[in-house]
Amino acid sequence: MTFVRSRTVRNLTIVLTTLLTAFAYPLIGSAQTPTSTTYVSEQFGYQITWPDTWSLETTGSEAGAFDMVMLKNGDATATIVITRPGDTPLSDIVGFMIDGPDSGAPAFVPGMTANDGDGNPIEGETAERAWLAQNGNLAGEDVDGFTQFRYGEVRRLEGDLGVGLSLAMPATSFDGDIAPYSALLDGVTKMGTIASPVASRAGSQKNDG
Repeated sequence: MTFVRSRTVRNLTIVLTTLLTAFAYPLIGSAQTPTSTTYVSEQFGYQITWPDTWSLETTGSEAGAFDMVMLKNGDATATIVITRPGDTPLSDIVGFMIDGPDSGAPAFVPGMTANDGDGNPIEGETAERAWLAQNGNLAGEDVDGFTQFRYGEVRRLEGDLGVGLSLAMPATSFDGDIAPYSALLDGVTKMGTIASPVASRAGSQKNDG
């Protein structure tokens, strides 16, 4: 039992270290210029396709570790990372996705689990997927109520591969429907297949920038 627990901790450390490296890439710059609205992850054999109303901010890649894209849609920022979570519990990773990339802005301080439009907490886990949404504030804010919304989701792909989504926006911009943002991960498919990201509110909200 001790061996299994120590292996799990070691695997989690490796995964989180990889994500820390991936999340530093937006500060470094673009590693690839995708054509159209598709990024090709040749090392993992996957492609990331997104609705054309999301604009590409940057990409990053490290051999054997990860491939990532950062997208912008109005005041929403989505970071998608393909990596190798292995057998690490997805619930251990999804909280890290809430923190998101280091943009140089004050850190996000979670306050409470966010609810959907029906008042149900946005959180859960299955064998193949884990997700969590939180309302909170930026460090140092002295205001009443929550100003920030964050969403993290992790899905297993084939073998030891997985894909994670980190979503950030002002709390007032989230209308209670997480489905169109979660659907961005539906655009992560094996190379050679056709991806059709859901064109819903997240896909139809034109980028202001």
